[in-house]
Amino acid sequence: MSLPSLQETPQPSPPPLPYSDLWKVEPASVAVKLSRGSWWRAPHLDYLSAKLAEMWQRPLRLIVKMPPRMGKSELASHWTPVWFLENWPDKRVGLASYEATFAAKWGREVRDSIMGNADMLTVRVKPDVAATDAWETTKGGGMFTAGAGGALLGRGFHLGIIDDPTKNAEEATSDVIRDKKREWFRTVFRTRFEPRASCLVIGSPFTDDDLVTWIEHNTGENWDVINFPALAEGDDVLGRREGDALWPERFSKKDLETTRKSMTDYWFSAMYQGRPAQREGALFKRDRSRYCQGETVAGRTVYVLPAANKRYSKDMCLHFVMFDGARTEKKQSDFTVASYFAVTPENDLLVLDVVREHMPPDAFEALVRSMNDKHTPGFLGFEPADWNTAAVQALVRQGFKCQKVPPTGTPQVSKRLKSEAAQVMARNGKLYLLANAPWLVAFEPELFAFDVGAHDDQVDTLSMAANEVTEGHVTGKGAAYDPTSPRRTWGAF
Repeated sequence: MSLPSLQETPQPSPPPLPYSDLWKVEPASVAVKLSRGSWWRAPHLDYLSAKLAEMWQRPLRLIVKMPPRMGKSELASHWTPVWFLENWPDKRVGLASYEATFAAKWGREVRDSIMGNADMLTVRVKPDVAATDAWETTKGGGMFTAGAGGALLGRGFHLGIIDDPTKNAEEATSDVIRDKKREWFRTVFRTRFEPRASCLVIGSPFTDDDLVTWIEHNTGENWDVINFPALAEGDDVLGRREGDALWPERFSKKDLETTRKSMTDYWFSAMYQGRPAQREGALFKRDRSRYCQGETVAGRTVYVLPAANKRYSKDMCLHFVMFDGARTEKKQSDFTVASYFAVTPENDLLVLDVVREHMPPDAFEALVRSMNDKHTPGFLGFEPADWNTAAVQALVRQGFKCQKVPPTGTPQVSKRLKSEAAQVMARNGKLYLLANAPWLVAFEPELFAFDVGAHDDQVDTLSMAANEVTEGHVTGKGAAYDPTSPRRTWGAF
């Protein structure tokens, strides 16, 4: 199906505004007026508002990349529809976001702002068609909302807004959800454009192929693209000096640098700088590797961390083993892995021993017993697929300190996403490998090739351990393990 050309007859302008109504010329001035000055102005929001006001002259195709919590939804999904319907009350606005309830929230905000400012606005909401997710004006226009991927009930619109179509990193890295949203844009959202319609796509990019980035490069249309990085880079659209914060009154440069340290380079570059890159290997950097050593002092084992100038007695740390089993004959090409870890009082994670072997499923119980006898760990950790095996359940009944931990990957959540905690620990100097250990010969090549290497079983056990430490279940302070502390939702930052 051929799509309408973007270069159609320009959107007709309404009659010239009288001087007293000049505040209606763009979304930002409408926001200031109707919020009685409580809406926060900022250079990047004023820039975006002026760009949106180009709809007076021509249909607009605009993609805006903006970091989280920088005011994008309030301007794009609240005040822009108010501005549009005040100037074109016979036109319709269609808004989609990552889920229907979030989109309907903005539909309600727009409706209530119009109804609550009847003394300043001329547009009116039709009393008998005023639901939060679908309401009409008395001139035949209106607004309807939907979740990205949901139905639009055959209605067309003159202004389409897609605001944050991807909920989190978990969705962004799901092939199933990604493909579904692309198909939704092609066959549902895009087909609802009325002649000379304008479209705004705004959000924080997650990956180089999420919906925001995909629309830019794969729809065959000419999109204007504006990127507002959290920390200014070269040729900044606002004329900021390199490194300047986007909205320093809200988030200072120091605040943003703290955020950068809390996440991987990839995610900060994507979500905060608007530059998602291909995530191909090198997620763990060789030049960031740190190593620990074991010494015996007065008959006691001491862990030495030279890079941090730290020393910890073994009895100050919590020790545990994580297992990843090749559970069926079909997975004989995979390895069964058992990794032995220690967590220091300052929550450094030490990898002290790794066993990696091809073995039949019926040998798994013997491996668990062997690691337990060798290291006498505080607990033994298993993903659900291993936990539910007859071998592990038999060990539980026999009193072994077994614990079920969340899986490192599911059809909805990629293993590379579940490795984020380990990546952050490595980058922040909190991950240590035992120096000169014989298992490093197999462990390091897999680590540095993740996630494009042939195997990831050893990294899976590392991810399991790092996730437990990051979520607070495992801590070296008091050598404690608390499996009841709340678990993080993957991809929520």
